[in-house]
Amino acid sequence: MKSLGYRHAVRHLEGRYDRDEMVRQLQVDTRRYAKRQLTWFRADPSIIWVDPQRKEHLVETISSFVHDQ
Repeated sequence: MKSLGYRHAVRHLEGRYDRDEMVRQLQVDTRRYAKRQLTWFRADPSIIWVDPQRKEHLVETISSFVHDQ
């Protein structure tokens, strides 16, 4: 029941939230979760961040990583 969405759906089914409030709370909690994930990953120096719009750089980075393993 700790996963995103379950708690919200149960509260809606119990009548504690109407549908709009359930969706609003789920959106808020999803944004908070995503922010915590980004904070966690940014603190890890081994993470290699890439720009998905720069496909040529992405291929080079992946190739370099695979060859170094």
